[in-house]
Amino acid sequence: MKTGEKVFILGVLFGLAVTVLPSVRADHSGGGVILDPALPMNLDGAIQGMQQVNQLVEQGQALEALGLVAQIRNILSQYPLEQALEAAIQTVDSISEKLLDPSLSQGERVQRVHDSIPLFYDEVLGSDAYAREHGLENPPPLEREVSLVCQSIEFQPAQCSAGLDITRASLQARYSKKKCIEGVTWGVTADRRAIWVTRGCRGSFLVAGF
Repeated sequence: MKTGEKVFILGVLFGLAVTVLPSVRADHSGGGVILDPALPMNLDGAIQGMQQVNQLVEQGQALEALGLVAQIRNILSQYPLEQALEAAIQTVDSISEKLLDPSLSQGERVQRVHDSIPLFYDEVLGSDAYAREHGLENPPPLEREVSLVCQSIEFQPAQCSAGLDITRASLQARYSKKKCIEGVTWGVTADRRAIWVTRGCRGSFLVAGF
């Protein structure tokens, strides 16, 4: 079979898979064509399917891999558009192009698909849709640290906002001749949002919070 004929056949098969797969959610009595009926129609299923694609490509089964890639794309397209999933769809399309590229040897095809799959995993796992499916849409906030300088000029009291809810604070460096004593000449405000200083205390403070 000539190269051009192979490309044509692969293109027809891929187009057919994309055309029939929108009915994949239908049950068997509804006439839906299911390339892999065991593949869950969610993002875990997309990841599972891509693992199978990897195996099929290694075995030189480009046609089977192409059909499965179309099924994965159909899964992704049923979710609301968001940046991470759009990127995942682009990666899926790139894998399809590699499967259809007649200029690639088997070894080159395997390597290029292998290089694309980790990117696909990162995009799907980093999506808001994946977080929602796994109850991770409101992950606990991470504590962060900031360093700020706060100065009592001419012995006047001052407050310096930390931009977070402070859970702990410490004096990093004292710039004044006057001592900076926690609870006496410096401390955390009652609302836990700022450092206060007084009586000439000037220094750099490390604060942590959310």
